[in-house]
Amino acid sequence: MDPMAHTSPADRSQGNLFPFALVMFELAVYFSVDMYLPAMPALQVGFCISERMTQLTLTCWLIGAGTMQVALGPVSDSLGRRPVLLSGCLVFVIASVGCALTSSLPLFLLLRTYIPHFSDLISRDLTGFS
Repeated sequence: MDPMAHTSPADRSQGNLFPFALVMFELAVYFSVDMYLPAMPALQVGFCISERMTQLTLTCWLIGAGTMQVALGPVSDSLGRRPVLLSGCLVFVIASVGCALTSSLPLFLLLRTYIPHFSDLISRDLTGFS
């Protein structure tokens, strides 16, 4: 018996869209670090900061990636994955644009800390694990 026989065309199209959406969200997670690393010397010049402070921006990203799983996982379980996923996408985009536009190092560090919170949550919600 064909399992697709009892599904609507809308369900099948969403099933075909899921792998593409998963790849796009995972790319956002990887790009938030991989495209950032080559720009660290320019960041150092742009903010007029030391190499140590430049490395702190990456440390903030890692701290954010490691801590928010604990907080946002239960929120996702209680509110449902869809609203948390969509709000996470919105915050991810806002924080990324904020990082690109800010000229304040403390604000940049704050935004850089929050980017992985929501990108990891997106990854967790789509795959079930991070």
